Amino acid sequence: MISKAYSDFFSSLEGNNNKEWFNDNKKVYEKEVKIPFLKLVTELIDAIGQWDQRIDLDPKKTLFRINRDIRFSKDKSPYNTIMKAAIAPGGRKSGLPGYYLGISADTIHIGGGQFDLDSATLAKLRNYLAENYDELISILDSADFKKHYSGLQGDKVTRLSGDLKEKAQEMPLLLHKQYYAMEKITDSKKYSDKHLVNAIRSVKPMVALLERGIKS
Repeated sequence: MISKAYSDFFSSLEGNNNKEWFNDNKKVYEKEVKIPFLKLVTELIDAIGQWDQRIDLDPKKTLFRINRDIRFSKDKSPYNTIMKAAIAPGGRKSGLPGYYLGISADTIHIGGGQFDLDSATLAKLRNYLAENYDELISILDSADFKKHYSGLQGDKVTRLSGDLKEKAQEMPLLLHKQYYAMEKITDSKKYSDKHLVNAIRSVKPMVALLERGIKS
């Protein structure tokens, strides 16, 4: 379970997002935030590995850095106010669909899919999904999926070109640039390790479909 000290750290960081404050509280970050988060991710990987054999990796390879990339951002705050992990085959940099966990001071984000797609891979995936659109809809309409997710999320374009232009009129999900589902938990009564595992398991069919499309 995420502790009060974990939440307090990020609550304080939100109002003191600077290097001086972080350096003064780095030991708190390591002890109360990074170590417990990594422990939770390790437990999730062990649980996921029982029904998704692709997931067999060093938990440290899943973690995003707490330092923000501010090179092209108007917001120059140096630190993220959330711990994040992408649990995918080969780690978060593999380019393959996987599962996601993010925990801030008061919110848990849990889900899966594919966030970053280059243009060539996105085009391949869209064509694959156009051929397997019924399967995608069936996954999104399943009771297990709907128990945790409101639908497919991600940035979209307004129109497509070429062969997909007409198909997108009847298959609007092809307009997505990202393909993921995310549950946002703000009620502590809903949170448990079992809940997180069940949420991840319910998005597995969509993750598997996306991986087949990317590898097609």
